[in-house]
Amino acid sequence: MEKKSNPIIFAESFKGGVGKSMVAVTLVEYCKARNIAVSIIDTDKTCPDVDAIYSGKTPCRCIDLAKVDGGGWIELFDCAETHDETIIVNMSASSKESMMKNKHIIANCLSMLKRPLNLFFALGLQRQSVDQLKAALVLFPDANLIVAVKNLQNGDQDEFFNYDNAKSSGEFADVREIFLPKLHARLSLKVTDDGATISEMLEGDLLIDREKDMLKRWIEGVFSEYDGMREDLKMPQFCV
Repeated sequence: MEKKSNPIIFAESFKGGVGKSMVAVTLVEYCKARNIAVSIIDTDKTCPDVDAIYSGKTPCRCIDLAKVDGGGWIELFDCAETHDETIIVNMSASSKESMMKNKHIIANCLSMLKRPLNLFFALGLQRQSVDQLKAALVLFPDANLIVAVKNLQNGDQDEFFNYDNAKSSGEFADVREIFLPKLHARLSLKVTDDGATISEMLEGDLLIDREKDMLKRWIEGVFSEYDGMREDLKMPQFCV
């Protein structure tokens, strides 16, 4: 049987505090809700919060990309070679230096894997975030799809003017754009701090009914965004 080429999806930002881990969590939850087989790689060695949420519940592995001679990247792609399912990679905030140092190893590994690579880049409001996205375009030259994620937890839609100005001037022409709706801080912190998956929070007794309704509406809004790009992401279309 011919091996399927399910995608590898990187959740990236090149900095902390803009919602990168939440993007990774929503992608994992989306795959599970749509019956798409998924594995997780968490490369944030200082705060592996995605691993903390899914360890023992979903195949999950922590990898240090700062290992000498590109050893961490080789380990990551070895893992991708032995796991055919869709892989969500939660990147560390300090990954840019490692990527620049090992870009040839990364390019060679991706070429051999022949799997679609998608990048979800969590935007901040600062001009620096726009510059970081420009760097990502250079470091992911063969990406199948690059998605700029405007996390409304960071600000209102019109406050992403640094990105919008760059986009309107012709930059990021090939970048897809989505919104991550704002989530009440209490619920957001429960996701990142309490080690519970979103599905556990919706199905268990961790939340009161009103909070469950809020979280359900929020995640359904996120899933609607992902449904709209599922084919472009090259995710499996028919799942059992």
